[in-house]
Amino acid sequence: MISHNIWQEQGLVNATMGVVEDVVWEEGAERSDLPLVVLVSCLTYKGPTLCHTEPWPGFPEGVPIVPIAPVKMTWQTHSKTCS
Repeated sequence: MISHNIWQEQGLVNATMGVVEDVVWEEGAERSDLPLVVLVSCLTYKGPTLCHTEPWPGFPEGVPIVPIAPVKMTWQTHSKTCS
């Protein structure tokens, strides 16, 4: 689920659901590193894309797959830093 508005005009808004198709990591990344992008198939995405899933009912060309870059948020709570 998308947790914030990314690209409202193209259907990537807070609470949009999708399916994680793949995760792309930088070569040599550590387990604690954020991925470069998460590839998500999303029924409501209307923007440009380079790939699709297999054909799906109502989507003869497949569901569009969109790369979502991770966002790291940091905040303070009870004198501790969280992210």
